[in-house]
Amino acid sequence: MKVQTPPFFSPGRAAALVAVWLWLWAPLLAAQDDPCAADDLCRVHGLCSAVGDDCQATLEAHCQNAEVCVTEGRCAIGANGRCVAASEETCRALAACAKSGNCSVVDGQCSAKDNADCRASVGCAESGRCSEVQNTCVVARSSDCEAMEECKNVGSCQLYGTPWKGKKKNKERLELEVMLQLIDNECGPAEPKSCGKTADCKEYGQCTKVRLKPDEGLYGGGSKVDWECVVGSDDDCKRSASCKEHDRCCAREKTSEYSAPYEACESCDPNAEQPKYRGFDE
Repeated sequence: MKVQTPPFFSPGRAAALVAVWLWLWAPLLAAQDDPCAADDLCRVHGLCSAVGDDCQATLEAHCQNAEVCVTEGRCAIGANGRCVAASEETCRALAACAKSGNCSVVDGQCSAKDNADCRASVGCAESGRCSEVQNTCVVARSSDCEAMEECKNVGSCQLYGTPWKGKKKNKERLELEVMLQLIDNECGPAEPKSCGKTADCKEYGQCTKVRLKPDEGLYGGGSKVDWECVVGSDDDCKRSASCKEHDRCCAREKTSEYSAPYEACESCDPNAEQPKYRGFDE
């Protein structure tokens, strides 16, 4: 007996297809008429749906398509329809993880959870921000500075600012102390003899510690660091690799108001080609 198959567009099948289509597309179509969808709150923060008088994230796609997902790892819907960080994998993929140690989920945000997050960051290697305090990487003590490459190269091994001791009486005091650490704490040269131990001393003759004027040196204006390792004499140059390998054995007299007594190590022959920058070739 021949079996009769129902037509493709039977009433029952058509109703099922319409139901599926509405289920898939109705939220997106409704969003087109939602005032929140056209607002920057949607594009930036994922708050794309009106819920009463508030704009909230009501679909996972709202958060996943928002700027805060890309920049801050806040790609999931959290309490009160806000986008939050929920995955450490997402946090660790952020540029802010490698740069600033914001690699762990802490209270719905990608932040530094412990010293390990900070110590793996560029901020630790380059600026000494190796200690976690209130989920932020800061320069907390001189040992943070000693971990930097800049400590070995230019002698920036000492904390300039307020050491963090980790003993605060209340949250308000803690927040103030963290702010001071973030804004003010820096790494710079330690005692005068520290300059003689640096790679730049051995290579370029920058073995003498001098006090700088405001807006001078490696650390720039507004810095607490007012010392720098520089070429201080012919003897500095004569002990350097620049003298042994490039015959740059004499200290060049400065040609500006810069506080350092000399600008660089150069050849003692005035007719020889000289370095253009303070001890460094181009």
